[in-house]
Amino acid sequence: MLVEVSNDFGYVIAVMIAFYLQQNFAFVIQVLRQRMATGIKAPSFYPRDSEIKELKLSKEQVQNYMYAQRIHQNNMEFMSFFLPVFLVAGVSNPIHTATAGAFIFVCRMIYGFVPPKSSIRALSGFFHLGEWYVLYLAGSFAYNAIYAKAV
Repeated sequence: MLVEVSNDFGYVIAVMIAFYLQQNFAFVIQVLRQRMATGIKAPSFYPRDSEIKELKLSKEQVQNYMYAQRIHQNNMEFMSFFLPVFLVAGVSNPIHTATAGAFIFVCRMIYGFVPPKSSIRALSGFFHLGEWYVLYLAGSFAYNAIYAKAV
């Protein structure tokens, strides 16, 4: 099976770059700001009780740090398995894949920047709709590749 990549795949690459920037700048900056504000040093992901006590951190400081760190870590976990599927789906249907990716990007930004107790933050969960659509596109590509070979 020969796969040709259309020029529209550039949209998929553009969204992938946006995901990269989101993860490695937007979400990392939040963690770095919280590390500077609290004194929690890398490589600690989550401070131990002894570290919290030693740094004399308030409950609010710990919550703010944990929130920023969890956003970053959660997005890393998601992207590690999503991006390969996203790229594969984009080969067969780049416009739909890029559109779904842009939707996911916006939802993940809501997750990352809207305070946790805000009712608007609940909208961030809708990123799964885009995720499932990309999975469907990749599955359709696989199905078509298998049965095109058999024909």
